[in-house]
Amino acid sequence: MNGDSREAVALHVQFALYATGFLGNGAAKMMSLIVPLWAISLEPSPFLIGVILGSRSFLPMLLSIHSGSLMDRWGARRLIIAFAALGLMLTPLFPLMPWIGALIALQMLAGFAETTIWTGAQTFVGQMGRGDTRITGRLVFGSRIGQLSGPPIAGLAWDFAGPWGAFGVIALWAAALLGAAWMLPEKQTPTAGRHQPTSFTLRDLIPRFSDYRDAFKLLAAPAIALLIGLSMLNLSVGAVHGSFYVIYVQGIGYSATLIGILVSTASILAAAGTLAAAPLTRTFSEVWVLHLTTAMPIVFMGLTPFLGTYSLLLVAIAFLGFAQGINQPLIISVISRVTGRQDQGKAVGLRATNNRITTTFIPIAMGGIVEIIGLGLSFPVICGTLVAIQALLLFLNGRLRREGQIR
Repeated sequence: MNGDSREAVALHVQFALYATGFLGNGAAKMMSLIVPLWAISLEPSPFLIGVILGSRSFLPMLLSIHSGSLMDRWGARRLIIAFAALGLMLTPLFPLMPWIGALIALQMLAGFAETTIWTGAQTFVGQMGRGDTRITGRLVFGSRIGQLSGPPIAGLAWDFAGPWGAFGVIALWAAALLGAAWMLPEKQTPTAGRHQPTSFTLRDLIPRFSDYRDAFKLLAAPAIALLIGLSMLNLSVGAVHGSFYVIYVQGIGYSATLIGILVSTASILAAAGTLAAAPLTRTFSEVWVLHLTTAMPIVFMGLTPFLGTYSLLLVAIAFLGFAQGINQPLIISVISRVTGRQDQGKAVGLRATNNRITTTFIPIAMGGIVEIIGLGLSFPVICGTLVAIQALLLFLNGRLRREGQIR
């Protein structure tokens, strides 16, 4: 996006967008702390814990492309509002229905709402002006601030008021999110290529095979294929962090409040990382920055069981968060840049779908590994596998550099 297009995005629109990212991702991070603690209290097996935590990504895995396509047709705002309202209604049902089956169902619906809101925020940036790195960086920065603010509050509520207190705080956060989403404009700015939402029809609610076909055809572009692959690896670490990492740290004796501080530390450094993304890519190759910031979180997560003290856990999670903070806005911006304006929602939906394939099956796979070799050893096994996969992605680099798709 050029300078003129940036000026065309009104300040109140930017504020509503950043508030949506702040509150949406803050609520998601609070849930990633509280739901594992709630799941443990129901005393399932490690494998079943993996199923519970992985189920949060099941519906996004199936329907993110469909919801992204709806955003291309209807505009992102409508879906953000609808799913913010859904998330608000679901939150108090968790402690109200203390059964494994209900928890899995609620996880699936809440995960779909969470993913659709974040997909909508990213699509909104693309529809406003082709994914300006500065606006994208501010959106991600705001989301990271939300992620660092929410978990300590939720952890304190859990320690002092139990499940009802924790989910109650998250419900209040979700209500604020709905208010922020309502402030987004119905009509896009002129910089969106005169992209205006179309009228609602019930027929649009039915997933279209053509939308999925067109979205997966985007993978024919080597740049998008590489970016999706790196994004999946990054989210694999996030899946471990939001599931068995919380369980492991609680198991070695730390309270929900201290775990919340660990989660927030990652978000604080991730927020700082978003500000470093643009300067780094002016000096170094985009593709190598992406590879480095994908590998670092994998390595630091794999080291978790070998870090004997809270201070070392804090240092490791800080490096992990900083690298992820650089990685995320860069991937979002480059995907938006190499994708046609009419396919912005599909591209974001494709990325979300592949990410949720990862976050669905990583906790389940890790749960199975935990039952065989124990929780501690599962970290290096999972992360070693991710390093091997990343090595395979390096073979795409030559073609990308020759075609000039990524610097």
